[in-house]
Amino acid sequence: MKRLKNIVLICLVSFIFSGCSIPIDIKGGGGQGFFLKSEDGGKTWKTKSEVIGGKRVIMDNILSMAINPFNSSIVYVGTENDGIFISNNGAESWKKLENSLKKVYSICPSIREKGIIYVSGKVNQKGKIYRVSEEKNEWKEIYSEPSQGSEITAMTIDEDVEEEVIYVGTSDGMIFKTINAGETWQNLYDADGKISDIEVKGNKMLILIYGEDILMSKNNGRSFENIEFTDENSSDIGNPFSMAVSFGKTDEVYIGTDRGLFFGRGIGGKLIRVNTLSVSDKYTTRSVSIDPYDSNRVVYSVFQGLYSSYDKGKSWAIFDTERGGGVSNIIFDRNNSGVVYATIRNFK
Repeated sequence: MKRLKNIVLICLVSFIFSGCSIPIDIKGGGGQGFFLKSEDGGKTWKTKSEVIGGKRVIMDNILSMAINPFNSSIVYVGTENDGIFISNNGAESWKKLENSLKKVYSICPSIREKGIIYVSGKVNQKGKIYRVSEEKNEWKEIYSEPSQGSEITAMTIDEDVEEEVIYVGTSDGMIFKTINAGETWQNLYDADGKISDIEVKGNKMLILIYGEDILMSKNNGRSFENIEFTDENSSDIGNPFSMAVSFGKTDEVYIGTDRGLFFGRGIGGKLIRVNTLSVSDKYTTRSVSIDPYDSNRVVYSVFQGLYSSYDKGKSWAIFDTERGGGVSNIIFDRNNSGVVYATIRNFK
């Protein structure tokens, strides 16, 4: 694993979001655009890709997904080349939000203001973040990368504080935050790798560097350290590609790697290899999610397969999506127990 490079200079950038990100390698060309929904905790799934005039509404790679915290019937997806789509009826039908964004890796609905979402994407080859008013369809740019090429690949809102604190990660490994909804920004670290997930609650934070490292901060991002996870036999767990965290008295974490799925209590130290099916533990676990109602319930994906468990991985229900591409993102609905969403996309 690569070592973390500290940034000595902390700068404020003056310009003037759960689970808001997913893995970041993209295969060029046409995407999948398939959206799945389960209402029984992941045992069975239905395709929710609306068809009008014989064509699917969403025809592009789906890179991100989010659920409105005030009304869970409102679901958002971000695509590689076709902007953002919204459903107001639990994914039964979709409409496009008119914009020119590409590579929408993150959508974060505000948990403090109804009708406000924070989205990231590329415009004219530059990574940008917008504060969007859905009702007025007003797009306010609150951040822009200084040069072309770099992308905003992860973004999350801290739900444990009163202010609108947003953490952001880029494809170049920069980690930064705003404590005032994007009015000013503070640089935190250069992680030397593509940031694909940020999990935060209060002063605790985990950062996933795609296929390389997992970083931890216990002080709101003032300092970070690499976590050297090993399994119960003190063996390397492989390269991490996905993670899910349930913060609490005993923090629980699942890490999906190119050697299988691993589970641990407490952040850092030894993990236990989850007893997944023999085939799935030989391939990369691209996505994993924990039910916020019941941490015994977990869903993970390998290629076109979705695997759900009600007993922390002792037994599994299997669903084959039978679609091209692979399952990329899984989110439980926090307001409706048993409702889970998943997306499909092309990978390299």
